[in-house]
Order: sequence, then C-alpha cells, then structure tokens
Amino acid sequence: MNDITQLNPQTVWQWFAKICAIPHPSYHETALIDYLFKRVQTDGVQYGLHAEKDSKGNLRIIKPATQGMENRAAVALQAHCDMVSQKTDDSNHDFLSDPIQTIIKDNRFVYADRTTLGADNGIGLAMALAVAFSHNIAHPELHIIVTTEEETSMGGAKALNPEWFNGVPYLLNLDSEDDAQLFIGCAGGSEVEFNQYYTTQKQTATTLTIKVFGLHGGHSGIDIHKYRGNANLLLTRLLAHSHSVSPINLVSFNGGTAINAIPRSAEATIVGDIRIITAEIEKLTKIIQSELQFVENNLQVECITHKNTNVTALSHTDTHRILNFVMSFPNGVARMSDSFAGVVETSINAGIILLKEGQFTLQSLARSLGQTQKEAFVQRLAALAQLANMNMSVLDDYPGWLPNPHSPLLGLVQNIMAEHFGKEPLVQVIHAGLECGYLRAKAPHTDMVSFGPNIFNAHSPTEHVEIESVQSNFALLLKILANIPERK
Repeated sequence: MNDITQLNPQTVWQWFAKICAIPHPSYHETALIDYLFKRVQTDGVQYGLHAEKDSKGNLRIIKPATQGMENRAAVALQAHCDMVSQKTDDSNHDFLSDPIQTIIKDNRFVYADRTTLGADNGIGLAMALAVAFSHNIAHPELHIIVTTEEETSMGGAKALNPEWFNGVPYLLNLDSEDDAQLFIGCAGGSEVEFNQYYTTQKQTATTLTIKVFGLHGGHSGIDIHKYRGNANLLLTRLLAHSHSVSPINLVSFNGGTAINAIPRSAEATIVGDIRIITAEIEKLTKIIQSELQFVENNLQVECITHKNTNVTALSHTDTHRILNFVMSFPNGVARMSDSFAGVVETSINAGIILLKEGQFTLQSLARSLGQTQKEAFVQRLAALAQLANMNMSVLDDYPGWLPNPHSPLLGLVQNIMAEHFGKEPLVQVIHAGLECGYLRAKAPHTDMVSFGPNIFNAHSPTEHVEIESVQSNFALLLKILANIPERK
C-alpha cells in the first residue's frame, strides 16, 4: 500500500500528497503557491481564512482564533514550500513537470521513487495547512507564513514584509528534522563562488571520461559532520594523482547539483596517456574505497574511452592550476562548537564544480553559528583565491539565529514536549540555515522556536520521513497551540 493519504493523521498526509503532486523545486514554486492561494479563496472561506501574496511569491494565510481562544496571543506557523531536486542516476524524473512518487516502506517510512521526497519542508507545510483547514482544532489567531526559495538563497524570507509579523508575539518554525529536539538557533551562511577563464586548444584525440558515483550525498549542514565522500574532491584527487604520474589535459568537469547538497557524483573528461592513467586510477580507487568503506560502501569509479574525439582542452599548466586549487580547497567541518557539544560551528561544502570550454566555476556554501567566524572563514577563502589567481565573489549571505535560552516560548514548548515525549527534549542549535535568522531580523520582538518530525537523508534521493514521528509531532503542535498564553 503506497497511498499515503490513508496514513494518520489523514489531514496532514492528504495535504502532503497534494504538495507532492505539484512540482515545486526552488525557483519554481509558483504553481504550488497559486494552488494554495486558490484553495484559501474557495474552500478556505468556510474556515474564515484569507490570504495575501507578495512579489516574491510568499504567502500569508490568516485564520481567526477558535471560540474561547480569542484572548490568546497570536501565533505564526512558518514553513517553506520549495524542495531540493536530487535524483539517482537511473531516474528519469523531471522535477519541473513530474509529481513526486511516494513509497511506503516497512509501514514505518515514506520515501520517494529515487528522488528527494520534499518532506523538507513539505511535511511542516502540510501540518500547518491541516490546522488552517480544520473546524475542530483549538488555536489562537493564526498567521501561516509560507516562504519560497529557502533551499537556495532564502530569497523568500529575505523579502518578507516585516508588517506580516505585527501583533504576532510567537512563531513556530516547522522546518526541523529531529524528533524530541527543540531548536533555538541556527547557522548563517555565505554562498561563495570562484571562477576563472582559461585558454583552450582544439584537437582531435582519444579522451578518457572518469566518473565517480554511488555516494550517499546528503544535507551539507546536517550531514557534514558524518564525513561522507564529496564526489567533486574524490574525482579531483584521482585526476591530480594521475597528472603527477603522466600529465593530462582537462577537457571538462561536471560535479554536484546544489551548493547545499553533498555531491554524490562527478565526472571529468581528459586527454592523456589512457593506458597509464587508467591503471593509476584503478589503483587509487581501491585505496579510496578502503579508506571510505564504512561511510561510502557503494563508491564506484568508471573510466570510458572515446576515440578520435574533437575537443577543446586546457594546457598541462592550467590543468595543474585547477587541480591544485581544488585539492587545496577546504571542505567539511572546520570547527566544532564550544558552546553546544557535538554541534558543528563552521563548515564548507564544495557543492558544484564546472569546467566547460575553458570556463571554470566552483560554487560553495560556507556555514557558521557565529557571524564573525563566518566572516573570518570567507576571508580565508579570499586569501586562497588570491593565491590561486581565482576570481571570488560572495553571491549571497544570510544571517544566523542567535539562541535565547531565556525565551518564554522556549519554556512553554519545552515543558509541553517533556510531557508529550516522556522525557526532556534536547534543546539544540542546528548547523543548517533556518529562516529564523531572517525572521528574527525582521521581527525582533517575535519569540520563536523550531521543531519537526524525523526526516532522514534530506537533500538526497534516499530522503525519508518517519510516519509515527509525523503523527507525534502533529499532536505536539496541537498541544502547543491549545496552551498559548493570553495576550499581554
């Protein structure tokens, strides 16, 4: 049985099924936002809903308090509507036109068919909508804030009108992915790009394409401390070693699909002594597979020869420069937090590397819990770029969310969670970019916390969500809404 609409709570899963049916990758959320807006204008009338959209596609749905809750403080429920687009190499899924195909496994989890599921943050959005389109859930006045472009630039949150938060003292962000954990802070991030153009020479030659694939990938913040293989860097290691034995000419490089996803696959085409290079790659592949056997047990490398191919290739010297730059590029955990045990403070992900017709680009995402630490890390990247004669630019920068351990909302939710789960929740900061950073800047007097159900392997084709955890966290949400204090 793969009909998720029959899972409990049905209202949540029915909304999630509708979300999955409408393609909504980042920058392509219009169809989903328009659908929700029309539902508010039609079916939403009976629930007292009204909505407005802004120029960025963000949506605000307002619902009056239920009877007897009119004197309670207003609450914002906040979720983003876009999803990361990742699929396996054998998937033909088109994220711009195809619905997400859901699969129930072991009666415990919901997956997608060889693609990201979009439970990040579709489940949080479905929970908020299930409350909005309901007659029998007790709640104060609700402001449901649905944002766009969270998975890329947080462009939606960045563009929000601060007036949307007027008179709203509390906000529940539904974009966390760990059961019985309460998040009160998050990392900020800087999207840093490096590029350079190199002269190429046209030639007809036998080329070799090297492919690295079969890696787990994952979320570049939440999973970065797991030290999974980065396909871009593993491929570069293979190329650099080969180049040291027998010089090569780079023709192309194509690795990774998103700056916030750990690259699962990468491929490069080169010109050189095919026999020697293939032998060296085979030897080094076995070494790397042994090194990563416990974290990447499906790592594979494939070499494909193409005879008499017309190509434009870099010189040995420029090939050497690029390989040295990528080999020197910092990746993964840079420092662990001194304040929160087991939490990453600063990290970076070499998410995308492209080389085509001499144009080289590396796109990365640096994260840190602290603004000054992030700035220092970006300064370090600038120094590396200068040494490597690379052009560097910071394309986007978003703030972190500094924790407030004395938050009244934290105290309320912490007590409710302790009773709900039968244990004290783990109060944490997350090494990922939650929109609360921007939201706090726009609404400094709005108290906010974040929680959500167990979502595993977000930003990868093995993303899945725990069914029982969704049910539990929806029940938790209803308890919180029922216990919001009166207006001050």
